[in-house]
Amino acid sequence: MSWDEILIIALACSAGMIAGLVLGWLVSPLAGAKAKKSVGGIMVIAGAIAGYAFLPSVISPFVQPRLDQYAGEAAGETAAAAIVTPEIPEEVVSDAVEDAMTGLNDPFFDAVLEREPNRSAQIRTRLAAAYRRGGEDALLASLMEADQEILQSAFPYYMARAQASDLISAVEQIRVVIATLSDNDPMTCHTWLYGGMLGEPFDFNRYLAAIGPATHMEMQTRLGAVVRGASDILPDYDETHAMIVLDEVRVVLNNQLGDEKVGLIMATQQPGNENDARLACDASGDYYDLILQDTKAVDVLRHRYSGGHEFL
Repeated sequence: MSWDEILIIALACSAGMIAGLVLGWLVSPLAGAKAKKSVGGIMVIAGAIAGYAFLPSVISPFVQPRLDQYAGEAAGETAAAAIVTPEIPEEVVSDAVEDAMTGLNDPFFDAVLEREPNRSAQIRTRLAAAYRRGGEDALLASLMEADQEILQSAFPYYMARAQASDLISAVEQIRVVIATLSDNDPMTCHTWLYGGMLGEPFDFNRYLAAIGPATHMEMQTRLGAVVRGASDILPDYDETHAMIVLDEVRVVLNNQLGDEKVGLIMATQQPGNENDARLACDASGDYYDLILQDTKAVDVLRHRYSGGHEFL
């Protein structure tokens, strides 16, 4: 006997019992007070027996199609469950994340993760989820996003707290990168400097082609040294002197670019052509030159990277 047959019989017996209960309620008053309960019980039992004997064939044409429908839906759910992508082993995910991070080969990124274990754990969890969701392509896309987010948030924080020699060394290499980009690809130079504030997409491959892997790696290595040697607190510096110098630099650049072009280095104006982009990049290089020439360049840079100046 199948489960469908058992269910149909149970429904038939239940229907018979209900009919017997109703019939007993109707006829029990005729049997007198003493026999009232007995008559009701007998009618319920008789109804169940009658239901078992006669009703299965009557209700089966109505019930069986619904049972078949439920069975089909259940089978479909089971089949769907059977084709779910199997869970990727944890060691496979971990290896993929490690390979991707090693392949990024960014000393600055690595130094930040070493310095900030909590951030490192969060990024690894995020990368693992991306790999499980979309494989290697999703993992690499998530890694590049994390790299850019760390650059935007950690770069000024650690530059402001860097050891003096590390800070000067890093800025000197940034100056080299600006000059090289301005010569080879001024539009990418402007995007590298201001694209994040203007919402422009950054083409890393184009940037790398313009400056060369060695120049980029030298900058990232110096930035990594900045992170590893940085103080936990912002060192004391001559804020008054820094503000005076930065104001003087502002005047120089305003006069150099004029009112029509100064927006190019304030992230409020898109370059209309390569000449505009090169003009902005050269002015940005001059900005760092003027600071580096000051006797208290470290103080000025600390103030600049701690949020004390809106340029660059």
